[in-house]
Amino acid sequence: MPARTEDAICNLAHDLRQPLSAIEAIAYYLEMTLPIEQLEARKHLLRLQELVEHSSTIISHAVNASHSGN
Repeated sequence: MPARTEDAICNLAHDLRQPLSAIEAIAYYLEMTLPIEQLEARKHLLRLQELVEHSSTIISHAVNASHSGN
């Protein structure tokens, strides 16, 4: 993969990880402060955390593929 494309992927990954980190931190805070009785809200919070984790995995795979030339 051309270095320019690899750099673009790395920059994009960096730009996407910043808001994902903020979302992850907010979700963690909500998890710690949300009353246990708020089952529906906790369900949505869990889904949000799963989506952040999945997005992070996609980003990591893209960066790894760009480094390996795939």
